[in-house]
Amino acid sequence: MKKVLLATTALALMAGVAHAEVSLSGDARVGFVNVEGDDTTLERRARVKFSLSGETSNGLSFGASFRPQGAGDAADGNKTNTGNVYISGAFGTISVGSESSAAEYAVGDLAGVGFTGAGAGNENAFIGGASVVYTYSADALTAMVSVGESEGDGGNTIDSDTLAMGVKYTAGALTVALGYEKGAIQTDIDDDEDPVMTDTSHVIGAVSYAMGDTTVKATYGSASDADFTQMGVSVAHTMG
Repeated sequence: MKKVLLATTALALMAGVAHAEVSLSGDARVGFVNVEGDDTTLERRARVKFSLSGETSNGLSFGASFRPQGAGDAADGNKTNTGNVYISGAFGTISVGSESSAAEYAVGDLAGVGFTGAGAGNENAFIGGASVVYTYSADALTAMVSVGESEGDGGNTIDSDTLAMGVKYTAGALTVALGYEKGAIQTDIDDDEDPVMTDTSHVIGAVSYAMGDTTVKATYGSASDADFTQMGVSVAHTMG
């Protein structure tokens, strides 16, 4: 009898384990918050963050960051609260983990107002986050692209249907940014039915100008197939 051995092979591209310097940082806040029509509440929060950084033998920079509440997920590589791991060199920077999209990194938000921000009204809306972000900078120009994650296979499968791109140019005190992303957003909420998800594309831009201690920023975004627009202006001034 002839015996036949069947085997499967898998090819994995991986960076070897490297040792890194570890730093610990954190922040805390406490205060009182009152929203018109509601009771005054005590607001308090404390957060700790671990950051790792190092350099490989061939000159590449690498690092990672995560918070204690996500330590288990970061160690196992699960989708939620994984923090991020990056490697950087002349080719640019690749960051993997719980990331913002390239569009959000490029455009950002308006200036927050008050103790906890203006009820998050200063935050621009984006289709979603990202799993992998690639960034390349050349002088005053920074370009980036990101892809998201599918829900299958433990949340670690790359989903090219969630794609974002961003570009930012700075000339002296003026910064101009543009972001594009496509994916699915929730457009209808019904307690008796599942949320309605609509495939859409979103374009958002920002212009900011710094005049000494004062920075003025304006943003405008529009999503096709979802009848959604957003716009805003903020003025931030630093004293002392």
